Amino acid sequence: MYNCTNGFEFDSHCTLNCNGQADGVPIRCSKDGTWTEEFRLCEHVHGDCPPPPEVNLVEYSCNEGYAIGVTCALSCVIPPTDAVVLPSNVTADNMEHWMEATKVQVKFKESNLLTH
Repeated sequence: MYNCTNGFEFDSHCTLNCNGQADGVPIRCSKDGTWTEEFRLCEHVHGDCPPPPEVNLVEYSCNEGYAIGVTCALSCVIPPTDAVVLPSNVTADNMEHWMEATKVQVKFKESNLLTH
């Protein structure tokens, strides 16, 4: 329903098209990764979508069903198991998706190993 000048990349301008005509002012992807306006649907669009596919241990929670325009929540089925060190003032809840945490390296002494 949207025509965008450069997909969902920075500085792309997207225009909603309903029944083949532009509807409203274009919205723009800004440098901080947000859009200047919310994406919306054409007023007379109705229907259902199939459930999202099960991919890469991601679980979908679609409390309102699968109608067009409904938002689903995503969560990981298996939490990460690697221990990491987070930068100061950063928690798992406020860590940005682009940040990489340093994995904790575990060293075993030979005397700690069991042999048969």
